[in-house]
Amino acid sequence: MKRFSSRLLTTLIASLLAVAGQARADFLNWTYSTITDPPVVTSGATLPTGGGAVQLTGYSHRAGALSVPVIAYDTVASTSIGFDSHYTMTMTITDNSTHHSGTLTFAGSIQGNLTPDTSTLVNTFNSPQSVTLDGHVYTVSIAGVNLAAPPSPQQDIVATIQVGTAAGHDGDGSKDVRGVPEPDSLVLSGLSLSSVGVRYCWNRMRRSFRRPA
Repeated sequence: MKRFSSRLLTTLIASLLAVAGQARADFLNWTYSTITDPPVVTSGATLPTGGGAVQLTGYSHRAGALSVPVIAYDTVASTSIGFDSHYTMTMTITDNSTHHSGTLTFAGSIQGNLTPDTSTLVNTFNSPQSVTLDGHVYTVSIAGVNLAAPPSPQQDIVATIQVGTAAGHDGDGSKDVRGVPEPDSLVLSGLSLSSVGVRYCWNRMRRSFRRPA
């Protein structure tokens, strides 16, 4: 009987984890694209005779994840040059199920000094920022980054994404999602219920075996 109860508990736990895993997968069923304006931030005289530049390349139609690259960058300089430059980055998030999109706009700044082989440049954004889309809240955080010196290979600026359930309605007001639990809560609740169920079955079987013939 112990083997039977253990097998039943294992089956219940596996089923609950599968359901929770599917719910979490649904939360990551999105894509994103980014674009910067301008695509190249310059300082000083026109290259290659003087000055420096940071080239900023966005990403298109990339799969969503908990951590994603939002900008690929290169640095170049022909002399020592200081930066106090500003640009914008827009990030468009698309729900793959409904194809609805939401856009976030970040104000970026690059400050510091750049030489042909050293860099004290720091890139920062006004973050975190959030957008609600089809019942999910996407919160995007981008930490400050020390930009690599020339002639380093192309590097990434990375964002951290948190996706949660919205309180209220989705973006077009057609669905009320209040009270929807997070997948982790579902797992914990399910495990508690499964434990009670197994204990109940076990006690019944023990009583039945103790009854006199």
